[in-house]
Amino acid sequence: MEHKRDFPEYLTRAAQLISVSLSTEQIDKFSTYLSELKRWNATTNLTSLAEDQEIIVKHFIDSIAILQFIDIEPYGSVLDIGAGAGFPSIPLKIVRSDLRPSLLESNAKKVSFIRYITGTLALHNVATFSTTLARFAATCAQKFDCAVVRALKISPWSKQVSTLLKDTGIGIVYRTTPMAIGDIPEGAQIRDEFRYQLPFGYGSRVLTLISWSR
Repeated sequence: MEHKRDFPEYLTRAAQLISVSLSTEQIDKFSTYLSELKRWNATTNLTSLAEDQEIIVKHFIDSIAILQFIDIEPYGSVLDIGAGAGFPSIPLKIVRSDLRPSLLESNAKKVSFIRYITGTLALHNVATFSTTLARFAATCAQKFDCAVVRALKISPWSKQVSTLLKDTGIGIVYRTTPMAIGDIPEGAQIRDEFRYQLPFGYGSRVLTLISWSR
């Protein structure tokens, strides 16, 4: 892919296939995100994906796929647990600038990238915490509208996640397969599951919504 020429058309089409429309400004931000992710990845392990198309679909599009199923309330607070290189919160923030994400990541180099790309893209009301979930839960007084977990198991952290959510808050888990009974976090229940196909034959995914009894 010739980045500057082909990127806008490819990203726009991929987003349309999950019912998301992107503005020119949003496409420009994703383009910068891709360029900086690849530049940093040369010296910092941010992603195992190397091809532009894979990064666009498996990281950017998969991150924002939630928007075709879940209507996150305006100015909703989103806790991103194990944010890595910013997925899914940074793509969500690019598309929904009103959201107020808080990203948790214990890897210092990844935290440095998150803070750099947040500033480079001029994304406001984004908080980044270089810490573990256990430490964050022990000191945080804020309650979140939802918690998102991607590429991590939520079961070991069920208690901490539940204490960080509002009474109406939900956990949103990005998965490749439906959640089995044995994977349901202790004290939680599945509220809904949404299955979808990534564009251009990149595979199937599942979003599992879970809630906790109060």
